[in-house]
Amino acid sequence: MIGNNLLGNAWNVFRSAMRDAHATFSQKTIEWVRQEVRIDRYGEDMPNSTDTVLLQVLVDYNWRRTWPVTMATEMGDQDEQTCMIYFNKEYLSSLGYLNAEGYFLYNPDIDRFIIDGLTYKPFGDTAAAQMYTEDVHILIIVKRVKTSTGDTR
Repeated sequence: MIGNNLLGNAWNVFRSAMRDAHATFSQKTIEWVRQEVRIDRYGEDMPNSTDTVLLQVLVDYNWRRTWPVTMATEMGDQDEQTCMIYFNKEYLSSLGYLNAEGYFLYNPDIDRFIIDGLTYKPFGDTAAAQMYTEDVHILIIVKRVKTSTGDTR
């Protein structure tokens, strides 16, 4: 019993250190553009409502690469750049953005993230940095949304 109590205390110290690390390192402000699909009482689509939320995160740019990820096509170059966003779960929980199972409440199909003025689409997510009883982070891999013809970045 004493061993488990000491282990629990050690994890509480680690959890506190992770909170401090979030306050120190996760200072990149990004925009989470939340889309809510709405259906009227007749089952017909209504215009989506959009909500923009500012979040403090840690961003890992150009993950595992040191060169550009641009694809040349007959119609021009396409920017295929990706990055990874580290969301601290305790921070998300304090804002009310975790579901009952402790996972980030976002819709990967229609939600977008804006980083440094560029729009990104989610392409995968996972829990990471496992502690004794739970995960510390949720990671989302995002890819730049293609710029429409006539638009500027």
